[in-house]
Amino acid sequence: SDDARARSTLRRTLSALRSSLGSDVVAADRNVVALTTEVASDVGAFHAALAATGSHGHGDGDVCPACLPLLEEAALLYRGDFLAGFSLRDAPGFDDWSRTVAEGLRLDVSGVLERLAAGRAAAGDYRGAIEAAGRWIDLDPLHEPAHRTLMLLAAWAGDRPAAVAAYRRCVTVLNSELGVAPLEETTELYEAILDDDLPPPPGIRRRIEVRPRPVAAAATDTLIDRNAELQTLERELMWASTGGRVVLVTGDAWIGKTRLIEDFTRSAAERGHRVLLARGYRAERALAYGVVVQVLRRAHAAGWLGGGGIPGWALAETGRLLPEVEPASLADDGFGETRLFDGVATTLLAMAGGKTLVIAVDDGQWLDPASASFLSYLTHRLGDAGVLLLVAFRTDAASSPESAAAIESFQEGAVEVALEPFVTGDVVDLVPDEPTAARVIGETGGIPILVAEYLAGGETGSGPSPGVGRYIEERLRSLDGLTTQIVAAAAVLDGTCDVSLLRATSGRGEEEVVDAVEQLLRRRILREVPGSAGLGFTLEAMGQVAYDGLTPVRRRLLHRRSAAALAEHPGADRDARSAAAVANHLRLAGQDAEAARWYAMAGDLAAAVYAHAEAESAYRSALAMGHLAPGPIHHALGDVLLLGSRFQDALDAFQAAAAVGDRATAARAEHRIGEVHRRLGRFDQAEHHFMLAEDGHPDLSALYSDWALLEHRRGDLVRAQALARRAVELAPDDRGEGRARDILGIVTDDLAELELALELSADDAALRMAALNSLAHAVAREGDLERALDLVGEGIELAERVGDRHRRAALLNHRADLLHRVGRAEESQAALTAAVRLFADVQPDAWEPEVWLLSRW
Repeated sequence: SDDARARSTLRRTLSALRSSLGSDVVAADRNVVALTTEVASDVGAFHAALAATGSHGHGDGDVCPACLPLLEEAALLYRGDFLAGFSLRDAPGFDDWSRTVAEGLRLDVSGVLERLAAGRAAAGDYRGAIEAAGRWIDLDPLHEPAHRTLMLLAAWAGDRPAAVAAYRRCVTVLNSELGVAPLEETTELYEAILDDDLPPPPGIRRRIEVRPRPVAAAATDTLIDRNAELQTLERELMWASTGGRVVLVTGDAWIGKTRLIEDFTRSAAERGHRVLLARGYRAERALAYGVVVQVLRRAHAAGWLGGGGIPGWALAETGRLLPEVEPASLADDGFGETRLFDGVATTLLAMAGGKTLVIAVDDGQWLDPASASFLSYLTHRLGDAGVLLLVAFRTDAASSPESAAAIESFQEGAVEVALEPFVTGDVVDLVPDEPTAARVIGETGGIPILVAEYLAGGETGSGPSPGVGRYIEERLRSLDGLTTQIVAAAAVLDGTCDVSLLRATSGRGEEEVVDAVEQLLRRRILREVPGSAGLGFTLEAMGQVAYDGLTPVRRRLLHRRSAAALAEHPGADRDARSAAAVANHLRLAGQDAEAARWYAMAGDLAAAVYAHAEAESAYRSALAMGHLAPGPIHHALGDVLLLGSRFQDALDAFQAAAAVGDRATAARAEHRIGEVHRRLGRFDQAEHHFMLAEDGHPDLSALYSDWALLEHRRGDLVRAQALARRAVELAPDDRGEGRARDILGIVTDDLAELELALELSADDAALRMAALNSLAHAVAREGDLERALDLVGEGIELAERVGDRHRRAALLNHRADLLHRVGRAEESQAALTAAVRLFADVQPDAWEPEVWLLSRW
């Protein structure tokens, strides 16, 4: 029978075991088979190591330094599922048991790898932590906490592309295996990574809880007076009437900077001075000229841009940023950044109207780089103009590197009004006694708004908590359904909030929105932005807390509505700032493809007004969002980087364009790669890439022009002249012919060709700059040094306008040589010093002699 055969097989197996292991190892009777001695196993060792981590006096899920080697040992012991591939035929009970054990071990190993990743990260070993998180995902690819851990670790390690890639892998796995989207926690973490708003890395942290202790005091709706600071501002306003002044108001968040500026500017406006208010927004740091546009829009709304004292050319330049003033084309017309700055500054300085003009910018730490550069320029144009420039900065928030550099330049010579937290003496008159005043300061940190709210709480204990976040949450929880929806819409629209956008974003009717806004203004949740129809939160953190309280689904819906409303705004596709705002909302709405299209548009528009930092940011965002045509985007990014003389970054971008672009894009990219190598003196590599570019290049004239210049630099004049003549023959238009004739004039030393090239360059800034430089060399050889100096001077102005630092350095070097030849030694030395500084800045990390030898292009 089957039982008899089974028993016979069991006896033979037991006999074989006793022969192999010893007769006393296995004991068996009619009912039980058991081991009689301890036997070491990997499962046993795993459990022992894991159990040892629980003897260190902390919770089971925590990790201490002593846990790390034990967790590493346990992780190494697990090499696959328990009894993988082994089963017993016709023994379902055994299979159920082995499956249960295997599942338990997998759960234990998941916990080990989770703790190991956390422990290694806390120790600063992000590479090891990422390896542990990767094993955790391999063990259970559908476990989202593992994916979130890997995303966080990559972000903490400074590798944001890897963090984004980890999120995309999570999305792909969940979609293909389960047909679902990630949980809201995963999406929120992804958005935080994109916004550089990460939680702190793991470590030992101590939680501090502060409990409010209300004291009896008269409720007040005003902050404690800043009389001394107001007097300083009034004094600066008086002095500004005879010469421009710059004042910086600095201090931590919620210290009273905004209130001080509002009180001062309100008083100045009441006395007849013209006041223009603007504010920087953290969410808008990538939007070119955001703060400058706010200032101009306030002036336009007040009717101050229609006076006869503003030159027409200045209004035309202003129209490049504010088309409703004087519609202007965004084409590259050769005016450049300096011309744009000059026009806007002239417009502002002309509108004072006999009174001191006050330009006040709040939250200057969030200035976009283009606005920061303009304000830096403006400070050097003030002269004896009756202008007071007032900028408030948070000292506890870091500006972007580009903005910080510009901000430093206008801090020199400025008067600083530093706001400090209140001390006991500031509030002693508002409370019963000095000990009470000390307690108020101790529990509020002396932050004015918290002091005022604390004192208004009374004896009942119903006042707000000293913790800002908790205080704001209590304020928001008290709102009804309609106002909560409007607050949510305002939080999503941070920095671009008005009634019409609130209506479109919230989906509520116009009258409902107006009623809700009025209620929120009365309750000091929202405030009207002076001088405009805009609305903002009374505290920046209030918007962030409201946003954090939204579910991911609600956020996506509101961002999608915001994007649609902004995209329908007239001129949204012609203004870099508006296009970037639409793109940001689309990204946060989860519409990556459409966001990528708008980011690319924003990059093109920013590049057209020489806002290179914003253009770079927009192009990189377009690529990160998976733009459907990445080749041209990489190429455009490379052009922006090359203008900034970031040669290696430009090479990386052009190489990417060559790798992913179509035939024509790849050929154009190879051309650019060759041009970068030529400028770096790598002539053989330059020629190799020029040869690759011949296949499929849409503009062979441009290619042969640069190739001719390469051969001229190498000393092969015959080939250089042949290439240049071929470039002239193939020129598709006047622009191409101008470039080709400039090179032909260089390689043949023909003054007539160079004169014709300058004529054909017209208003094309890049071509004209090259033609001016080449002609200056030629006329200097003929002895006309004064004309050469004039030509080089115009070229330097053009280089400044388009932001080409390398060629500006070369032109300054050329000017120094010409000045030396005419005997103007002091001016020559100044030009040479400026050139050397630029050359050194162009290539701070490595020595490439050809960079310093640039003279023709």
